[in-house]
Amino acid sequence: MTETSERRVAIIGGGFSGVAQAVALAKAGIPFVLFEKGSSVGGTWFWNKYPGLTCDVPVMAYCLSYDPQAKSEMLLATSDELQGHVEAVVERFDLAPHIRLNTEIVAARWSGSDWAIETAGGEVERFDVLAQATGFLHHPRFPQIAGLESFAGTVVHSSQWDRSLQTAGMRVAVIGNGSTGVQLVSALTEDAAEVSLFQRTPQWILPVPNVAVPGWIRRHYSASVERGAKLQRRLLGMVAAVLGGAATKNGMMRKSLALACRRNLARVKDPELRAKLTPTDPPGCKRPVMSWTFYEAIQRDNARLVTDGIAEIEPGGIRTVEGTLHEVDVIVLATGFQSHNYMRPMLVTGRGGLDLNTVWGDAPWAYNGIMVPGFPSMVMFMGPHAPLTNVSPIESAEHLSEFVVRAVRMLDAGEIQTLEPTAEALERWRAEVTAGLKGTTWDAGCTSWYVGGDGIPVNYPFSRKRWLSDLDAGPKTADLVVGVRAAA
Repeated sequence: MTETSERRVAIIGGGFSGVAQAVALAKAGIPFVLFEKGSSVGGTWFWNKYPGLTCDVPVMAYCLSYDPQAKSEMLLATSDELQGHVEAVVERFDLAPHIRLNTEIVAARWSGSDWAIETAGGEVERFDVLAQATGFLHHPRFPQIAGLESFAGTVVHSSQWDRSLQTAGMRVAVIGNGSTGVQLVSALTEDAAEVSLFQRTPQWILPVPNVAVPGWIRRHYSASVERGAKLQRRLLGMVAAVLGGAATKNGMMRKSLALACRRNLARVKDPELRAKLTPTDPPGCKRPVMSWTFYEAIQRDNARLVTDGIAEIEPGGIRTVEGTLHEVDVIVLATGFQSHNYMRPMLVTGRGGLDLNTVWGDAPWAYNGIMVPGFPSMVMFMGPHAPLTNVSPIESAEHLSEFVVRAVRMLDAGEIQTLEPTAEALERWRAEVTAGLKGTTWDAGCTSWYVGGDGIPVNYPFSRKRWLSDLDAGPKTADLVVGVRAAA
């Protein structure tokens, strides 16, 4: 890499977003280091390896535009395939010399002119720009259930799955019925003696079959990078129009997706079981669950749906509030993540000793989902109120990566001294987003990890076109609309 800048960028996180940023910086000749606490890149797909895990976004849409994923034969790729995709990008762009694996960052402190990055081993290194690509579905959420530690069998969180764990012929309890719980039940019922799904709140499920991708489509995608990227943009536009349109507007798309969910549920033949699986919230209020196999799996002879609340866990199993002991050998916690942590528990200290954890509390906000007042030259991938449904996170990462490159160029040219939104810009953004969320499916009043501690859904209510245009416009000096502060 021929360096064209004296500025150094620290990237925290080696998933799709972090690697996308690394590629953009490498192409631009901007020096950087990518820190990853795991032993390999891949992010979500490195850490999560539970049975039945696939990405619920079609593989043609879930890849970096300059390296189309044409090798997957199925529509929904496995975690191993996606991790392999990230590793292939690292190899193709020769990023390995810039990546430090097994290196956890515990603190980032703004000195007044740069960022001091501290590792878990106590090493400190300085960078001009900080790119937080830590993800938001990373830190597991463990339920507070009395007696959990007393269980005599095996307890495992889905995000910490041990592939040596044997479930064939075992009695398995799955606690949680979001996307992970649905995938686990579909897989585990194939060979477990019994699978009991402990459901607190039923979920709407979109019927998305994992079918083989026709060979001619894969060949078309892999014919050239340019052709693959063009086809991907079209597909992403269609996905955004369907899912984003259904979420943000009460129109035909929302009605069509709701109908698809109800028809999928109608595949459950037993009326009593179907009633227990029927949500009271409108479709789309929570994060969409997508599966073609779950309703078949939950109707198998070895499947049990438990809707009574959990009172406690005993050495022999799970006791529900009405007194029944469900004897099991393995308990799988499909209880999700602390999605509003973002880079926390990393200690992030900004201008004048400002503590990000104190600033955010349990209701995080960031201007355009990427920057926070008082934290100069720090950007976040998939930060609070960045799009979760209506824009592909990988497409968003590519555009944000170029945003960072343009910001570094402006820093080099002296057009700005730091990249930072004003408090006034954030307040305008907060008001606009809050108003824009009215009438969306996320604002329907259901309990969801989409909702922040202030009761406002931590999501982006506007169009894909606007989001990408705002990023592509890049930072502008003396323009408070985009919130750039030209001050030390």
